[in-house]
Amino acid sequence: MHFAGLEPEPASLLELRAAVNAMLPRVDLPEVLLEVFSWTGADQAFAADEG
Repeated sequence: MHFAGLEPEPASLLELRAAVNAMLPRVDLPEVLLEVFSWTGADQAFAADEG
């Protein structure tokens, strides 16, 4: 597939992308997963076999 002929991204798209990125919280993904697991008990699905 060749992308050389594609149009450049319009300024409105670049502005939208910047606005969305500015609204997203900066988080550490492993910490978020551990917190959600503590709320839901989902970590039990990843328990190691003891046998």
